[in-house]
Amino acid sequence: MIYKLIVTAGLFVFTQYLFAQEIEGIQLGERDQKSTFTQINDQLFQVMPIEDEETNVTCGVMYQPVNEDSQIPTTLTKSNISSFEKEITKEYDIKFDSVLHYGDTSMKFFIHKETGVEYELSREKIGDEYDIFFVVWYEKLSSPQNLVK
Repeated sequence: MIYKLIVTAGLFVFTQYLFAQEIEGIQLGERDQKSTFTQINDQLFQVMPIEDEETNVTCGVMYQPVNEDSQIPTTLTKSNISSFEKEITKEYDIKFDSVLHYGDTSMKFFIHKETGVEYELSREKIGDEYDIFFVVWYEKLSSPQNLVK
């Protein structure tokens, strides 16, 4: 009986800790979050909330480079992508361990097995530059039992 109580309390505290996280001002585990902007290595990025389709709860974010003046999505040079990748792997303390290539597109992945957080870096060559986005996804928040009331 006490064991069940301790486990239940531990799961509750862990869930509250997970929900309390935020990325670039976007609250994970909440609804109706708005995009924000952040500067990474002299490049402006729009950080957009990604919602679970069933619960509409924010379960992750997507970073996409935008033009500083118009805030319209833009492409990056290969050197800009390299510096961005170095910065995000340092910031999130990750090392991509899976890579998929198809045509002019490549996708890199890392799944943190203990926390269930998935990271994806995708880039597509367009002319001399690259279209790129980076996603951080908290799988545990997309579970139906975590529906925010």
